[in-house]
Amino acid sequence: MILSTAMASLAEIDAAVRAVRSTGNDDVAVLVCAPGYPADPAALNLRGIPVLAEALGVPVGLSDHTLGTGPAVAAVALGAVIVEKHVTLSRQDAPIDSAFSLTPPELADLVTSTYAAWLALGQPRVGAPADDDVPGRRYRRSLRVTERVQPGDPVSIRNVRSLRPAGGLLPHEFELVARRTFTGAAEPGDPLTWDLL
Repeated sequence: MILSTAMASLAEIDAAVRAVRSTGNDDVAVLVCAPGYPADPAALNLRGIPVLAEALGVPVGLSDHTLGTGPAVAAVALGAVIVEKHVTLSRQDAPIDSAFSLTPPELADLVTSTYAAWLALGQPRVGAPADDDVPGRRYRRSLRVTERVQPGDPVSIRNVRSLRPAGGLLPHEFELVARRTFTGAAEPGDPLTWDLL
């Protein structure tokens, strides 16, 4: 069951969710909704989406009667898992909701844009994943040999630098390897790895 919040308070929404659950139905979702046709985007208060999701423990979405697709994309970025939008085959048909309804091409844009927003959410962490196969990771810097070295040569700023691509020790590890000696030969451009030291 999908419940639209309209202008209900959190207590009223909670009571409605409990009433649905009391019938044995635990498949319930709640949609944020603003009054007005078309609705004023400023009245949506999309920041309430994660609040409702946490407070009620249900999927939360947006019943969107605003013009365009911007609020729906923002809602997905804030955790909405459902977007309700009116659709019309032609605004010339002049149904009562045609002013804020999407045409089929606009609906396609909504699907594409909200899916991109959902993909962009990623995971709740900072930085790139540890997986070295992630596209773009190879463009990070690492320690690389900059001139031909032989076993016994000392590591120095003359023969090791922080360069692209990744693959060698991390740049901040230079202090750990400075003044150590190479245990194997290496050519310019080779990644500096622990097995060379």
